[in-house]
Amino acid sequence: MTSVVFGGIAMLMAILQTTWFAGWTIAGARPDLALIVITVAAHSVGVQRGQVTGFAVGMVEDVLSLSPLGFHAVVRLAHGAVAGLSSGAVQADPILTPMLLVGLSTVVKQIVAFLFATILGVNELITGVFTATTAIELGLNVVLAPIGFLLLRPVVRRLSRRGGFS
Repeated sequence: MTSVVFGGIAMLMAILQTTWFAGWTIAGARPDLALIVITVAAHSVGVQRGQVTGFAVGMVEDVLSLSPLGFHAVVRLAHGAVAGLSSGAVQADPILTPMLLVGLSTVVKQIVAFLFATILGVNELITGVFTATTAIELGLNVVLAPIGFLLLRPVVRRLSRRGGFS
């Protein structure tokens, strides 16, 4: 149930950031709202459910984009897994922990995207990795991380009271 709820929220964010928020950029970069939601989910429910949520959201992004099918799914799965490693192991500071987790997830996203694009031989995707725009995206994600964790805290609490988290 928790993967479905967080997956739905992250899918909505992915759809919104590729449609309505597409023009809202700072120097060509925009925050990855779906990444923040997946990071909250993975941190709350663990590696396995974080991977499932990330993979499902990535498949939606693959359908919405021109990238090869499975590209975003693998990238989202990877950063969902990394963020899930912190579940139960890291005491959640309201500001520093979200910033570190989302920052790490953003870096993992870029590394996996670069490796996967290199393996697939998709030069258009390779050139967009590790640029000034990605550095700005990292900064935007880190700044918005505490807000995302704060806004999603009621969802986490509600699902944990209903027995949704293991």
